[in-house]
Amino acid sequence: YKAMASKFIDSLPQTSFITKSGLLAGGVGALLYAIGNEYYVVSPETPVIMTFCISLAVVHKLGFPVVAKALDDHAAEVKRALETGRETKRAEMLAEIEKLRGDADLVEATKALFEYQRQLVQMKAQVGELSVQRDVHNKIS
Repeated sequence: YKAMASKFIDSLPQTSFITKSGLLAGGVGALLYAIGNEYYVVSPETPVIMTFCISLAVVHKLGFPVVAKALDDHAAEVKRALETGRETKRAEMLAEIEKLRGDADLVEATKALFEYQRQLVQMKAQVGELSVQRDVHNKIS
């Protein structure tokens, strides 16, 4: 019983033995006061309530680490998925940037082609003008 009592006292939420003992004594005193002043009436349901409370405490004590581990694993999985998605998006953006850098050369080539076409149209206009002048000169002479 000493080992069980020691284990129970160690599980209380304070650090010093005196504080833990005071917590237990205060709890027992509050219970006795409640029973003595008929704030709490001991009834046949009391063992059921105590058993239920103890069962909840055991489930919490044993189940919490399992649930916490499952939640941590899920959080790590979500974090990995987000990091993978971020890296994929980053790679796609870098590929798009490289593609646009290649298109910059295309823009320069297109500008050069338009300049060449403009000069070609001007030359054709001059050729047409000279052709008209020659025809007029031939008709006059």
